[in-house]
Amino acid sequence: MVDELAGGRSLVRIITQVIGIGIEEAIQRLSKYSSPIKVISIPSSNENNDVEIDKKLLKVVLN
Repeated sequence: MVDELAGGRSLVRIITQVIGIGIEEAIQRLSKYSSPIKVISIPSSNENNDVEIDKKLLKVVLN
């Protein structure tokens, strides 16, 4: 399940559930690339593949 955050998906929630790391570590990793607010809140659309796109983005961000 993906939480909604400020009209977008919570990347931290995807990281913690799909990748299996803690929230603090997820925020720390994301904040290396941008401010957590900008990285965590990504506008969602009505397309079904949004979660897959987010997962691919996370793979790039976390590698």
